[in-house]
Amino acid sequence: AGISKPVVRGMQGVRVMTVLNGMRIENQQWGGDHGLGISQLGIGSAEIIKGPSSLLYGADAFGGVIYLSDEKFANSNSISVDARSRFDGVNLGTTNSLNYKLSKKNVRFNAGGLYSSFADFKLPNGKYLENSRFYDHGAKLRFAVNHNNWSLQARYMYSNSQIGISGEVHEGEEPLPENFMVDSQGRAGLVPSQQIQNHFASIENRFFGKKFQLHLLIGHTFNDLAEYEESLDTTTLNMKLNTTLYNFKYIRKTGKSWKLVSGVQGMHQLNSNVEGLEDELIPGFTQFDNGLYSVGYFTLKKISFQLGARFDVRKLKSEGFDKIYASPNFAAGISFKKSDNILRFNISSGFRAPHISELLVEGEHHGALRYEIGNPDLVSERATQFDLNYEFKKDHIYFIINPFYTYVQNYIQLVELDSVIEDLSVYEYDQLDQVQLYGLDFGVHYHPHFAHYVHLGSSYSYIRGEKLNGSSMSLMPQSKIQSNLRFKIGDGSKRSFFLRSASLKLQYFFKQNRTSALETSTVDYSVLDAGLLFHWAIRDAHQLVIAIGAKNLLNSKYVNHLSRLKNIGINEPGRNLYINVKYSLRSMLKNKPKYI
Repeated sequence: AGISKPVVRGMQGVRVMTVLNGMRIENQQWGGDHGLGISQLGIGSAEIIKGPSSLLYGADAFGGVIYLSDEKFANSNSISVDARSRFDGVNLGTTNSLNYKLSKKNVRFNAGGLYSSFADFKLPNGKYLENSRFYDHGAKLRFAVNHNNWSLQARYMYSNSQIGISGEVHEGEEPLPENFMVDSQGRAGLVPSQQIQNHFASIENRFFGKKFQLHLLIGHTFNDLAEYEESLDTTTLNMKLNTTLYNFKYIRKTGKSWKLVSGVQGMHQLNSNVEGLEDELIPGFTQFDNGLYSVGYFTLKKISFQLGARFDVRKLKSEGFDKIYASPNFAAGISFKKSDNILRFNISSGFRAPHISELLVEGEHHGALRYEIGNPDLVSERATQFDLNYEFKKDHIYFIINPFYTYVQNYIQLVELDSVIEDLSVYEYDQLDQVQLYGLDFGVHYHPHFAHYVHLGSSYSYIRGEKLNGSSMSLMPQSKIQSNLRFKIGDGSKRSFFLRSASLKLQYFFKQNRTSALETSTVDYSVLDAGLLFHWAIRDAHQLVIAIGAKNLLNSKYVNHLSRLKNIGINEPGRNLYINVKYSLRSMLKNKPKYI
């Protein structure tokens, strides 16, 4: 909890890029114990872009993109205030936030703050996982102004997290599950732990012409990662990562048929270690990235085409190490729409230079529970992906199926060795000449005509990763079926307080026995969630939304195949009863606003 990362088609970490409002986020994402570093404060939407997305986002978008966007501004000439509070029973967690929005004719402003605190989480057997506690606080500011055909947005986000590292194995101690369980919850900071501070700032200018648009975004991110092993007063590892980015984009439209998107992107990155500390996991380094791209879109009646190319260069320098990586990429696609059917086919390539952590890491990675060794001879990964996507949509049913195939050369993988250093299993970075990842995403949503209040949804995801000789790759996620049943009960037209909806969600994870040589298999399991959503229209401008429910309602004992605690036999959290409250206030501005 607090440090997990999304996995997109079997890829995670440095292969999946996180983008916040058009700016890529750099936050030591190479670490298995380093979370996204972005709080939920003010986030309005999250989009998952699967497969190589290097063409528009850069070389590190090798496996996919997590694209996060801010909430919309308040309506013109109005003020809004949202206060939110959530309580989670499984770890006595509290999350509280306040978001203020002011919008006038040409000026808009958002400001917010968040604080959360979580104790150790409860396991299905009634015990607690020691040092699974964490807290987070942060703030967010956003300012926008527009005049005629020009607009500007300035954004700033700050987060500060202290995260306990569970599963620490001390010298001479056998890693038995009961050694990490306690009878009571704690909230105060313990060691080992991490403290992570992030600052994200950007300025974006947009200029709109009759047939074109110009976008320029300049941003800076700062990540400060400190680890504590023996005492919270003594830092054992401290890395400071400064990243300056730019993104210039030109969009040209010719009628309704043609659109051209071209641009240049770049990044300068400097990572340094605080001197005199006990640990240094990766060395200090500087990195320069620059990329040039162009994508064309053409629509002819019911058929649309997309074709694009890109070229990236990366210069990576550290003590005794200086290399340049470069490669072209391309993407092409065609889609056909007829009546209620849409058929798409895409082919795209991907390029990813090895990360400094894969090249030069050396030492104990306590958060990931392993000793890691880098390989300075690694070369760039190259991928080609084929995507077929079919959608069918009618008034009462939606259906989608998406098979895919990815062929990767020089795939970089962390491989477990048959040895132990400092009581930790040893892992070394190595390359596989050729691998293939293939699978299927499927989804359906149905609400019958005779019962519009009933919504049935189900999705299935399957991923297989293997070498060309048929042997399995390590750390591939389990296949999963997720089914949802939701009843839309009331709409508030006659009552001020009403039950808006009730829902059930069942997730079934298939067993994972396609593993690498030293990797253990995982049994299948299912998790049931339930929830109720209430709405109270106190007055026209005042609304209260209350969500109550349970995660893992049946208190199932299970462990995910990709869990970092799997190798010490620790289950995922037990039953979690929660309540989430949101109070919203809306008010129109008068000629002389009271609140600014």
